[in-house]
Amino acid sequence: MKEIMSEESESIQSNDHNAEETEKKTVYQQRLDRRQAQTVRPIIAYALLGSMALILILVVFLLPRMVNEDEASTTNQNVDETIAEQLQLDDAVLAQKPIAQALLSELLAKIDELELSGVQIWAQPEWKKINTIQNEGDTAYLKRSYDVAAASYRTAMQLLVDLEVSIPSILQQSLSQGQEAILLQNKPLAISNFETALAIDGTNQLAKTGLDRALKLDKVIAFSNQGKQLADEKEWAGSIEAFQAALAIDSNWKPALEGLTSSILSNDEEQFQMSLSEGYTLMKEQKFEEAEVSFRKSLSIAPDSKEGQQAIEELEIQRRIVLTKSLKYKALIAEVNEEWDNAES
Repeated sequence: MKEIMSEESESIQSNDHNAEETEKKTVYQQRLDRRQAQTVRPIIAYALLGSMALILILVVFLLPRMVNEDEASTTNQNVDETIAEQLQLDDAVLAQKPIAQALLSELLAKIDELELSGVQIWAQPEWKKINTIQNEGDTAYLKRSYDVAAASYRTAMQLLVDLEVSIPSILQQSLSQGQEAILLQNKPLAISNFETALAIDGTNQLAKTGLDRALKLDKVIAFSNQGKQLADEKEWAGSIEAFQAALAIDSNWKPALEGLTSSILSNDEEQFQMSLSEGYTLMKEQKFEEAEVSFRKSLSIAPDSKEGQQAIEELEIQRRIVLTKSLKYKALIAEVNEEWDNAES
């Protein structure tokens, strides 16, 4: 019994010892497993990264090279076709080079010719447009686009010819508008038009005369206005003098011509009436000699005046009447004296 219990006791102790060893081994094994797991994971990660890097290299370097080779093949084919077309185009463009050169030469000659007519003054917008087109042609020529250059020079030449054809009408228009501006007393407009006419034809006498009149217009207008004011005040002598001063500057100034004529007529009429009135007054006073002078003065002012001629006739009648009365009076006196003498005898 004791042996059995002893054996059982030993068996129990042995089992307990084995259990502890088993428990200790299990914990160690667990730690070992953890270390192995931690060691395996970085290796797997490095392997994955290496694989991805290899794939990336293939995508970045090898794949574009394959694509570029295909594109290069296509591009080379297109370039060959473009070069062939360009060679054909260059032949056609080069054929336009001598034409462009000839057109440019004619264009420059025409520009020099029209500049002598002052086209840059009286046709500024058109002139600016022509210069722009010429510059476009020059740019195209430098780029060897001779066909474009020739087209630009041709367009510019046509515009120049159109301006050349319009020169006579522009000249006549400038002269007419200059004269109208003078009549309207618009000095700046008159000067501008006559300067345009002289730019076209520097020897044109109408343009020279018109410009001279326009430059003196201020003084002419001042004298003419002064004459009109004096005429309104019936200061005929002063108005005549002012109008004559205006005409001394511009003999064709119409307001001064009309004002002078009117003032002279009014002054003559006034002098005529004054002479007649003075003559009749003198005639009533039987100052026949002086009256005749006044009547003759009125006739010198208006030779065809019926009033003046009638005044002379009346003067002669009055003279005769007075003379007759005088003779009768003298005869009567003589008769009285004779009778008186007879009576004394």
